[in-house]
Amino acid sequence: MPTLPPPEFVETGGARIAFYDYGAPHGRPIVICHGLAANALQFAADAEFFAARGYRVLLPDLRGHGQSRAPMRATFTDFALKAMAGDLLAMLDAAGLERVDWVGNSLGGIVALAMIEQNAHRIRSFASFGTVYSMQTPRVFAGLAPLTYRIFGRRLVSWVAARATTRDPKARVLVEHILNTFDPGVLDPILTNLRSYDFREAARRFPGRMLMLRGGRDVAVNQGLGPTLEAMRGRANFTLVEVPKGGHCANLDATEAVRAALLAHLEAA
Repeated sequence: MPTLPPPEFVETGGARIAFYDYGAPHGRPIVICHGLAANALQFAADAEFFAARGYRVLLPDLRGHGQSRAPMRATFTDFALKAMAGDLLAMLDAAGLERVDWVGNSLGGIVALAMIEQNAHRIRSFASFGTVYSMQTPRVFAGLAPLTYRIFGRRLVSWVAARATTRDPKARVLVEHILNTFDPGVLDPILTNLRSYDFREAARRFPGRMLMLRGGRDVAVNQGLGPTLEAMRGRANFTLVEVPKGGHCANLDATEAVRAALLAHLEAA
């Protein structure tokens, strides 16, 4: 099981955001951000890998995840993508970083797109996996995940979700552990905010290099990628790389392929 160093914290918008800082203070900075129901532990081994190659790596816990805390008496607005993007801008300021390369998994990529829409100058390059650039889903779907927790309980949901996320036995242990520490109370407000967003135009305007890693086993996300890929077709700064053995958390079950693609992307950015 990987471990994390002691966190640093930044206060922003009533929230207390934890982040973990790896590598040389003056190394080229990368932010690697987890997705919904995960936390920074997902990328602890990757942070050590990139730090050993001279990069400075920041791993945030999104509000309501890991060691980060949402505002007291939080409302749906407190989990808007704009609010979560504001948390991470505050993290960059606290770390003294004007511009970073960004790697996001799922929600960690969506929050970066919200940052790109308003503060593209803070992101040098953008890489994602398990992320679609736009989504439109009925409100009823947002309530299904919280209902599942209430019916079946955290442990059973975590066990099933870990096996649905990855086929790798070691990765399943980590995913299940992470999910068991997640507060399902934040699911409903986050999913409600996620049911309708569109960052395709912001992505098309972004001047930096963009990389999408498509996990061959990330079936649900791949079914929704059509509008994203259509929007980015022909963009000289956009690259799609196939990761056949990658699931939704591709860094855990296709580690070498993901790291190789990210290194090539960063070297070219």
